[in-house]
Amino acid sequence: MTLQFNTDKPIFLQLAEEIRQSILNGNLKEGEFIPSVRKLSSQFELNPITVMNTIKTLVEEGILDKKRGLGMQIKVGTFNKLKEERKNKFLNKDLVNVIKNANLLGISLSDLKKQISIISKEIK
Repeated sequence: MTLQFNTDKPIFLQLAEEIRQSILNGNLKEGEFIPSVRKLSSQFELNPITVMNTIKTLVEEGILDKKRGLGMQIKVGTFNKLKEERKNKFLNKDLVNVIKNANLLGISLSDLKKQISIISKEIK
């Protein structure tokens, strides 16, 4: 994982998002143990407290499970949970914003469909 931090939100939340994204794209698998706090701190040149806040957040979200003496393990079912959350966010927020902006700019539904078709072909 490589990460370029920005000032839009706290670093621990950015690292948590990077871990979630790594699970979704298959770089981290359910049942795997994530690197230790020390290793993550070193890898991203972060204060260990920042990394601990990230882990605490992911434990509270039910993404990580503390295995005493072993470390932090990605819970089974996390991939589907994250995928479903992202899908709901896309359909109920992101897509709504796209349609609102299209309406605001006078872009017809048929033009929007055409553009989606073009983009879909380009990214395959």
